[in-house]
Amino acid sequence: MKDLQNDFGMKDYRFTVKGKILELNASEYEAWLQVYNTPQKALEQYAGYNSLKHKVQSKQSTDAEDKEFLKLDRVMT
Repeated sequence: MKDLQNDFGMKDYRFTVKGKILELNASEYEAWLQVYNTPQKALEQYAGYNSLKHKVQSKQSTDAEDKEFLKLDRVMT
């Protein structure tokens, strides 16, 4: 049973939010859902996090975007 639970938690699920495809595993989705309470809000916030992550990694972000990314990144850790 534990192996089945681990497999479920590691599988990626695809969602489409505002035309963008997002991939999260069950654990990540649950974390965002706990913070933002509704599936729609959780996925919208994850989409924002994902966009900011790419900007930060490519060093194209502003100081405000860096701060917002760090705030949202706490959900992932």
